[in-house]
Amino acid sequence: MKVVIDERAVQEIKESVRTSGLLFGREMREENLIQIVNFKTTLKYNFWYELGRWHKEAVTNKGVELLVNGNGIKCFIDGAVVGQVEVFNMQDYDVRNRSEILSQKVKTKKAFLVSCGSVNSRIGYELVKHGIDVAITDPDYLDIANPYRWGIQQMPELLAGRLKTTAFKDAVMSNIPNAEVKAFGYDFCKDIAFFDKFTDEWKPDLMIIATDTEDSRRDVNWLSYNKGIPALYIGLSDRAESGQLIYISGKKSAPCYMCFKGKGDSENSVTTRATNKQYGIGEDEQRSVPALSIDVNIISDIATKLAMVILAGEDISQYFKQFDNEGDVMWFSTKPDTWVLENFAQKLVAKIEKNPDCVVCGGKP
Repeated sequence: MKVVIDERAVQEIKESVRTSGLLFGREMREENLIQIVNFKTTLKYNFWYELGRWHKEAVTNKGVELLVNGNGIKCFIDGAVVGQVEVFNMQDYDVRNRSEILSQKVKTKKAFLVSCGSVNSRIGYELVKHGIDVAITDPDYLDIANPYRWGIQQMPELLAGRLKTTAFKDAVMSNIPNAEVKAFGYDFCKDIAFFDKFTDEWKPDLMIIATDTEDSRRDVNWLSYNKGIPALYIGLSDRAESGQLIYISGKKSAPCYMCFKGKGDSENSVTTRATNKQYGIGEDEQRSVPALSIDVNIISDIATKLAMVILAGEDISQYFKQFDNEGDVMWFSTKPDTWVLENFAQKLVAKIEKNPDCVVCGGKP
């Protein structure tokens, strides 16, 4: 039998004024394994069970027991000492990433994610793994169909009916040590005054937008461009057969998102679906928008890598490049014969030209 023990539990036992107490964890005899993760009676996770007792001075001859004293740690099962005991440190979960230069560059950076759907839930989860602080907002709630494509896999019954951002934060905080997540259940457009103040105080290094409404993208563009915050816009075609990624640097000399979508002045503003009309709902019916989670994840993972490059301060233009062409917009296919993309995993790039008439970045009063 192999026994693995959380180092935090060992340390807390050593510091306890008591000489004995209860052990909690899991016994998996089919795997010849016992996990000991806690010695307290109040537990955050209901799948840890009472295994036995811990002692600082002696052991009995019943069940799983842990002896912790000046000579070290010994584990006993029914009085017999277990030869294979391993102490693990949860803070070492990312040890294999620590020597990766990109991962080191992004630690303590901040990313503000607008929406917590299939794309941003996955991106946010991956960013937090690398020590990036994440803030996320979305006013929507999870229905039973969301977990199929949501970026964090949990049992559907634990997610259904919950606010997306709260469920996201709980999942991240319970799985990733030292995670930093700020979760808001606000509509960005309706609560833009709040986020205007929040971004001034929190000072994000990047905004990531994965909404499917143009008014939310327009408002994010206004806020991020005027504050000089770089922004990454992500969109999926129907069935996620391709993805569109747009990088806006936030520099005053560079174009903004509205330069790409239209003139941006009062006479030529982009008029599309508003945030209060959900994607996939027609005039007379509600319908699902099918897409393989694999295809959604392909685009999400590409966007995550781009976000990491931007946050690390590396040259993002090398990624928005195809042969001799460089740009600000990338289209990437997840299947052959998609739109104008003829092959699987094909990339096209285009450059956004700065519009002198744009009310956001063109210099108009």
